[in-house]
Amino acid sequence: MLKPAVEGLSAVAEPDYEMLRDEVTRLFAQLRPEIKQLVERHLDRRIRRRIGASDVVQSAFLDANDRLARFLCERPMAVRSWLFFLAKMKTLETNQHHLASQKRSAKREAEYGSGVDKMSDRASSPSQVLSKQETQQRLLQCIELLPTHYRQVIELRHINSYTNQEVSEILKISQNAASKLYIRAVGQLQRKLASR
Repeated sequence: MLKPAVEGLSAVAEPDYEMLRDEVTRLFAQLRPEIKQLVERHLDRRIRRRIGASDVVQSAFLDANDRLARFLCERPMAVRSWLFFLAKMKTLETNQHHLASQKRSAKREAEYGSGVDKMSDRASSPSQVLSKQETQQRLLQCIELLPTHYRQVIELRHINSYTNQEVSEILKISQNAASKLYIRAVGQLQRKLASR
């Protein structure tokens, strides 16, 4: 009996992980420019002298390969959304690692940057940065708890930065239906956040 494959991947009787890995690799290569844009938007400016968006994208690709077997068993979301999710998580991880590191102080490196960089670095303390990252982690955990259709619309709008019109085209629903779905998803997400 054929098992339905992850969206965008072939259906197979017994999972052929090598074939599926190749398909994910091809999909990642197609999405690489969009994934890189996502990483560039979320990579903290204070660490950009030390690590580039391409490094984070490559690391996200390696994570995808490492986690592929588990993903294929659980199939929590569409493979495209999963790849964007991994890239965003890797970016947040990278920010947290480099900003919290005592050995390589990104804040001290930023002080040698432009005057604008110095002013904005002083505006937020390390505890504020950490608090923001913890909030983002909690938010992503709550998103994972949402039903699939709510999680998908949140990911498309906020993680992938699609407009409502683009979301409606991807989900093959009207713009009005996409708006209502988004509003319901945000409402449920707010309730989950409030209960944590």
